Amino acid sequence: MPESKQQDLKAAVNKKENDIFVRVWEMKHTVYSDQTGKFPVRSKAGNQYQMIMVHVDSNAVLAEPMKNRTDGEMTRAYLCLLDRLKTAGFVVKKHILDNECSAELKRLIKETCKLQLVPPGNHRANLAEVAIKAFKQHFLSILAGTAPDFPWSAWDHLLPQVLITLNLLRASHATPTISAHAHLCGHHDYNAMPLLPIGASAEIHVKTGDRKSWDFHSQPGWYLYTSEDHYRTHAFLMKNSRSIRLSDTAVLQKDHIVNPTVTAADAIVHATAKLAAAAGLLTKRTKTDPDMNDLRSRSSNPWQNATRYKPRLPCQFRGCRKTCAMPTPTHGPSQEPEPENSLQFRPTPLSHPASTRPQSIVRG
Repeated sequence: MPESKQQDLKAAVNKKENDIFVRVWEMKHTVYSDQTGKFPVRSKAGNQYQMIMVHVDSNAVLAEPMKNRTDGEMTRAYLCLLDRLKTAGFVVKKHILDNECSAELKRLIKETCKLQLVPPGNHRANLAEVAIKAFKQHFLSILAGTAPDFPWSAWDHLLPQVLITLNLLRASHATPTISAHAHLCGHHDYNAMPLLPIGASAEIHVKTGDRKSWDFHSQPGWYLYTSEDHYRTHAFLMKNSRSIRLSDTAVLQKDHIVNPTVTAADAIVHATAKLAAAAGLLTKRTKTDPDMNDLRSRSSNPWQNATRYKPRLPCQFRGCRKTCAMPTPTHGPSQEPEPENSLQFRPTPLSHPASTRPQSIVRG
């Protein structure tokens, strides 16, 4: 092996190169999964838990409610989530989850794909933990905007549209220019599937064939989600029967949800930004610009044309009923008008600049 010389070492030290090294990490066909904690309210169907699955390629979050954490219930939820991915055209080759998993579920996962467990106690290695945090924050914000009389026992019926709105806000890993929902399910057609406020009170129209002669034409309910199998049709939870009804005609009562108003602080910040932008444009102008020269002259000598813009304000001296040009009055203290009826004004210091009444009167 040839020995290095001192000149070679000096040429190699601190020498900048333009080489670029690229490493491709294949993450496709991989999913992460985990279970949430116990929901405070048991749903009408008996669900209290949720299994969260994250598809790495699309960055989409999937959720399936569960009644408990038994082997049979977790197996059912896993197969349901796996079927959704297969319906969307994705094949799972690797499944990563934490150690809190039953032997039955591990055996089922090994039959379908490769199983990998995260290190014990290292929750950061499981992407589903981060997805659960984002899902909880999104779900709680929706529950906070529901109608005051909305029953929380129907929380599991809100999941279809909750997942749609959540994945519409998440960017795809493989194609960051599109959403996770577009990567998983295609472009969302807002005309065919409009999204309305979840949990809002509504009056649902009852068709002619479904009501009697003297029945009301609508019934009260709550909005749940938009139907993926119908055109501009929504699912509602009826208040009287607690059943789910599909309808294309309804009126939502969402007066408690108002658009954000522009506060005084927002207006000041906006005006300041516009003023800064205008000042930035002025600084780029040349010295021959007449507007810029006028601005420079006024800023250098602000009292140059002060006489042209003297305001007409009430005089500050007592007894004067004139409007004198400011900043100097038209008369001094010795030119005060003579009082009528032999009244003499005793000079006293001003207590308020706008005061014109004499504070003490002495008859002669």
